[in-house]
Amino acid sequence: MMKVIFKANENWHLLDINSSELNKGTIIEIQKRIQHDDYIYSLQISDFIREFDNEFPKKDLPILIDIESFTKQFLQKSKPLETQKKWNFFKFLKEQNYLSDEFKIQDSINEYLLKIGDFIQKTIEVSDPDELDRLRSIEIPINELIYNRQRKGLAIDESLYPGLINSTEEELYEIKNELQLNHKIYTPEKRSTQLEYLKKEGIEIKGSILATFKNNKNKIELCDLFYKMLRTKNELSALLYLTMTRGGHSRTYPSYHGFGSISSRITLRQPGLQNLRKQTRKVIKPDIGKEFIYIDFSQFEAGILASLSEDEKLQDLYSEDIYDDINKKVWDDSRTRDDAKILFYMYMYGVEFNSIPENDYFKSFTKLSTFKDKIENEIESSGKIGSSNGNNRVLELEDKSIALSHRIQAEASLIFKEALLKVEKEIPEIDFVLPMHDAALYQINIQQEDKDNVKDKLKSAFIDVFAKRCPGINHSVSIKNFYDDQTN
Repeated sequence: MMKVIFKANENWHLLDINSSELNKGTIIEIQKRIQHDDYIYSLQISDFIREFDNEFPKKDLPILIDIESFTKQFLQKSKPLETQKKWNFFKFLKEQNYLSDEFKIQDSINEYLLKIGDFIQKTIEVSDPDELDRLRSIEIPINELIYNRQRKGLAIDESLYPGLINSTEEELYEIKNELQLNHKIYTPEKRSTQLEYLKKEGIEIKGSILATFKNNKNKIELCDLFYKMLRTKNELSALLYLTMTRGGHSRTYPSYHGFGSISSRITLRQPGLQNLRKQTRKVIKPDIGKEFIYIDFSQFEAGILASLSEDEKLQDLYSEDIYDDINKKVWDDSRTRDDAKILFYMYMYGVEFNSIPENDYFKSFTKLSTFKDKIENEIESSGKIGSSNGNNRVLELEDKSIALSHRIQAEASLIFKEALLKVEKEIPEIDFVLPMHDAALYQINIQQEDKDNVKDKLKSAFIDVFAKRCPGINHSVSIKNFYDDQTN
């Protein structure tokens, strides 16, 4: 059965989508009406988990589905989700004509729930079977994993707050000062200012605004400053949230989103711990008696592209280092590996290169160029592109340049999630803690006698999933130090 829960006026409201039956009450009263195999849709997952845990600390959570994540998966269109700085489901329902412009939630909570139920039911009815399979086989098991982690929370070293916050505030002030005094950009933190600057420079937004500034930071000083400002601001927001009562102090309970991005990345909010830079990660610590294990896919997206394109030259380079090769061939080793990684992402995003060496480098991979053309042609023929298991995205012809990026990043998200599920099923000695883009943070008992063996099993699990989806390359993962990303 599918049900919707929504809290308003101190009560939880429950809608049975199939029968349209409505009930309200405390978490205890609502729980009595939830069966173990019900699909529970909500916009307030974190609130529900917190109250559920207070009343039923030893009881398993029901099957929870975040409505925002559900919409990102099944809507299949990027732009309605990307145009809003902070996506709002209530506004979305009005845009999709489920609600009138004049409707207010407080006027009729029951009507609001019925409209949410109507949206969910109609969305499922018209969905591709592969997306429904993806929901059941990948997203719901991932939700169980991340919501159980959210329920446990993460240990935080609160003694580091003052120093980290002060240094981050000073850094942010200096960056904004430089933008204002030296470049006459007086409101750099405003999204409208950032969009206006990008438009003036003729820079097309590829992915997020943050990613766009990152992709251009080596060419334009102001892009570098905007990128640093946004990274520092995100980090400061996460640190400040940790100091709030709800943030956690010595323990924090972030909001995990299983389909947090268009490419289906798992994201964290309140606080956004994934925004912490290496030098600030030390605020996160293992539970008492535990130590961290941090595993990272090596050259993840580059390896996926090498495999799917079946370009033997690129596949051979993956065994060495594609990013080092870019630096050597394009810039004669004059830049960094990170710069080369940015150039690779720009290629995936369909950015047109002005530099002849940059263009020539990627054109030298014959099958890669053919594969890129094939992906873009799929947009012309079918109008969508996805991973090898759902997560399809509908794109207009004018957006076909980002098709390759979605194909590769969606595949990366799928592989990452399958690896997390494999580890959860097969390696009970370690606990999942945190997703970090292409890496995952686990913890293990310090007294565990066979830690090296557990690490080997962890690496094997990640490699096995990678190899299943991406044959033809010498798959590589590494165990690193979470605090400095150095390989152990």
